Amino acid sequence: MEVARVSDAEVPLILEVQDLVVRYGGQTAVNGLGFSVRRGEIFGLLGPNGAGKTTTLSVIEGLLKPDGGRVRIDGVVMDHAPRRRPDERRSPMDEAHWDRLEATTAYAGRVKLTDYRVRLPSGELGHYEVDESIPFAVAVLIEQDDEILLTRQYRFPLNAWIFDLPGGAGEEGELPEIAARREVQEELGLSIDSIVALQHFFPNPGRSAWPVYLFLAKVAEEGLPALDDPWERVAGRRVKKSHVSEMIAAGELVDPSLLIAWQSATAKGLLGV
Repeated sequence: MEVARVSDAEVPLILEVQDLVVRYGGQTAVNGLGFSVRRGEIFGLLGPNGAGKTTTLSVIEGLLKPDGGRVRIDGVVMDHAPRRRPDERRSPMDEAHWDRLEATTAYAGRVKLTDYRVRLPSGELGHYEVDESIPFAVAVLIEQDDEILLTRQYRFPLNAWIFDLPGGAGEEGELPEIAARREVQEELGLSIDSIVALQHFFPNPGRSAWPVYLFLAKVAEEGLPALDDPWERVAGRRVKKSHVSEMIAAGELVDPSLLIAWQSATAKGLLGV
């Protein structure tokens, strides 16, 4: 009996990642990564927390647009750009950018506003204030069996206590996943066991450029919250997954990060509801 051996060259590639680059603000999370996986091959990504594994998988899954490089799946190049309807027409002025001529700090407190002097495509000059308080924010939807863990906080602008998600501002140069783990520990005293990137969104694109990165996580250990801020009192609340849709319909859940994270995780089939 003869045994036929198939060389690697005869097995087609199912995944190719070439020169992948992803940046979060001034921090490079993935720098020139490249690898390929052949059909039927078992392949894994290994590395410590913050090495860029989740970011790489998010790009491969089409959840995150890279700053450079290319992903090819079964011979098809991933298109991360927004799609335009075939019947949609574009004029030269449609996507023209404004020129930023000068920037000054208009206000700096808990909120930082930058006043930009700008020139419009029409040539008109004017000023535009932008919220540049933080580099980015994170929010974490925590799953525990048939429940999710929410936070309950007082929000001064609303003069109300609301349900939201553990999270907060990221620090300059910090990776979003690291910020997510830190915020969960600080606010609830919980250690994250596993974490998955859901998506990111811009809460107020008309006035700010910082994104909110959303995650789904499971926790492993409980400890004491590290947060000791009289301006921010946080309490954990467990809610049955089966009750969340009813709470949304009743208007009991109003935090955008919570609503988008729930919708994203549900649409991806990650919550089993």
